[in-house]
Amino acid sequence: GAWTELKYPTTLANTLIYTIGNTLFQVFICSMVGYGFARFRFRGKNVLFALLIFTIIVPVQTYMIPLYVEFKNFDYFGIGSLIGLFTGKTLQTSLVNSNLPFYIMAALGAGIRSGLYIFMLRQFFTGVPDALEESAYIDGSGVFRTFFTIILPLSIPMMVTVFLFSFCWQWMDDFYTELFFTTSKITLMPDVVEVPTSLKTDYAGQNMYYAAIRNTCGLCIIAPLVILYCFGQNFLVQGIERSGLTAE
Repeated sequence: GAWTELKYPTTLANTLIYTIGNTLFQVFICSMVGYGFARFRFRGKNVLFALLIFTIIVPVQTYMIPLYVEFKNFDYFGIGSLIGLFTGKTLQTSLVNSNLPFYIMAALGAGIRSGLYIFMLRQFFTGVPDALEESAYIDGSGVFRTFFTIILPLSIPMMVTVFLFSFCWQWMDDFYTELFFTTSKITLMPDVVEVPTSLKTDYAGQNMYYAAIRNTCGLCIIAPLVILYCFGQNFLVQGIERSGLTAE
């Protein structure tokens, strides 16, 4: 009953599209930013890294309203405002009730827990021997080629670890989805925990009956995560060990 009434297959497909897209963007961008912090020296690096740590500490509730307004009246690279100088009317687009706000934030390194992932990847890249890159540079390899052909293959355990963390957080997130999906008909996994109207009843065992439905819904939500963990648990352990976040 819960499977059909809550439209679980459709909800699963919606959540997979939303989660996988965000996660892939996030892993790729965070790996590049983490590598930059670990390997390059540039002016203002310490200040930027301090701001990165600050994003981990500051709760998103403090800037949720400006974030929503920004995507509610989204201006592509200021083009709409520029057109408004000549036409007197700005061209702004609402991106709410779509996956675009999540994709844009992930692609710009501002997705859910991106600061934490950048920090983890930076810790990992710091431990990679310099000789690997130096030998590549001597052979004529550029920065990007060295990163994609040498560093990334060595970083598979850490990348999978970040992927699993990001996937789980995106999968279970209800704050951002409720913030940006206001009037949309799209249902995601956090919506599955509700008892369907057609299954509601008013007889003597109501509480136990509702508890059984919610427990079933909970199992349906975490089942894909359990399957994902079964395939990635070895990489997860290796990645956490190499990230420098383990307790002594």
